[in-house]
Amino acid sequence: AALTTQGGAVLPYDEDNVGLVYDMRLARGKVIVLGDSSLLINHMLGVADNQRFVANTLDYLCDDVPSCRPYLLVGDFALTGAYHAEHGEDEDPQDALAAMLDALNERLRDLEDYTPPYNALYYASLLLMAGLAVFLATILPLRRAPRVVPRVRPPDALRPLSEFEWNLQRYTRAGPQGNYALPVALLRDRFEREFFSRVAHNERVPPPDDPLRPAFLRTMAQRYVDLHLADASPGERVKATRSTLRLLEMFSTLPPRSRLFLDGDATFSERDLNRIARQCDAILTHLGVR
Repeated sequence: AALTTQGGAVLPYDEDNVGLVYDMRLARGKVIVLGDSSLLINHMLGVADNQRFVANTLDYLCDDVPSCRPYLLVGDFALTGAYHAEHGEDEDPQDALAAMLDALNERLRDLEDYTPPYNALYYASLLLMAGLAVFLATILPLRRAPRVVPRVRPPDALRPLSEFEWNLQRYTRAGPQGNYALPVALLRDRFEREFFSRVAHNERVPPPDDPLRPAFLRTMAQRYVDLHLADASPGERVKATRSTLRLLEMFSTLPPRSRLFLDGDATFSERDLNRIARQCDAILTHLGVR
């Protein structure tokens, strides 16, 4: 490591701009700072004149000190590799360079003669085929292009809706704005079939537009309470008669299912549907319908 400080280095290089060894004094103490702590390991002491350098350093630190004990302080660091002398004192650098090039050429010849194992060739061929398949799938169409059909009408989003379609979309749309008139009409058909078959006693049921329909519904509501709620208190019987009559009258206002969204503007929320379903279930339960 190259070190720099205010003073000069004991062992400078690079035109004295940086150094490897610095002599620093702290109060009455002496400190020698090295750029490479590995210089003091056993293996490096035998290299060049490192051992003489270490001996001189100890003599300098302990000069005129009766009981000298120098300390070696080393921080965290990581070193890799090993030291190899490039050439001896009497060896020509050109010969050392030629030897290095010869070793490199020999290594390259070994690589040329190297044959990979069978498994490596097998997996390399699989990888090559997979890449070829991806390439072909990218540049070649895998399916026939669809035939272009000319549009003879505007998009559905722009086409005007009939009254039936508008109400149907309003029913199928989720949320509090949904109209549950169709489920109520389905419930009406099932309820009236079961209710009148058990209460009307084969009497003719007037259609919704018949003037006799209101009187018939009052008679059916009263008959239902008299036959199936006879044990209830008078107040409960009156309340049951009124609620049953309101249910039958509400059902009478609904057009047939086939004309529900064309001939009427009935609107029912999900809460209305649940309330009507509970009332119908209670009445049919009293009638013995499960």
